[in-house]
Amino acid sequence: MDFQHLRDLSDIRWCLSKGYFTWALKYFRTKSKFEEYKSIKLTSGEIKAIHGDLKLTKNQIKRVFEILKLAIGDMENPDFFVQYKNEIKTRLYLANRVEFLPFLKKKYPYLYIDSKFLKNSF
Repeated sequence: MDFQHLRDLSDIRWCLSKGYFTWALKYFRTKSKFEEYKSIKLTSGEIKAIHGDLKLTKNQIKRVFEILKLAIGDMENPDFFVQYKNEIKTRLYLANRVEFLPFLKKKYPYLYIDSKFLKNSF
């Protein structure tokens, strides 16, 4: 656990020092507006560029992105919190969809998590 925290901090510092995730530096002093927060996305091109330059894995890059996104959001505002929570739940569902497959094939053709609809994409 402590090693993971140290790894996260060093990855964040390394990504920011190399010029990636510049939007995070913009919002560290002032919190972002909700519309701007929703528009921040991690593209596959960014993942490939960071992986090629820094040799971080895709999961490490996504983890850094999520930590920085959590840092700039105003989590006391319910809109920010719900948006962030739904993004994390969707990522976890997609990463573990094989475990959900038996439930989806039996009698649940669709999955709802916190009233958010997730399509069966198998």
